[in-house]
Amino acid sequence: MEAVAHLSIELIERYALRELSDVELLQVEKHVASCPECLDRLQGEVDLAAVMRSPFMAKVRKIVKAERKRPAQG
Repeated sequence: MEAVAHLSIELIERYALRELSDVELLQVEKHVASCPECLDRLQGEVDLAAVMRSPFMAKVRKIVKAERKRPAQG
């Protein structure tokens, strides 16, 4: 059985954040086409990045920021 070199966490995160060059992008997409483990990790990062960019998260951040400015009760 041949050892598989998996994608680095850094490369997966950069993919999710859309920070890869065209060459790196092709490298990642080619690898995940034949590596279910990296595909699963990549999909998790892509999903997380999408959630963090969503309008819902922007609203949550705004609410949290407002709550932090309120005086402590007690």
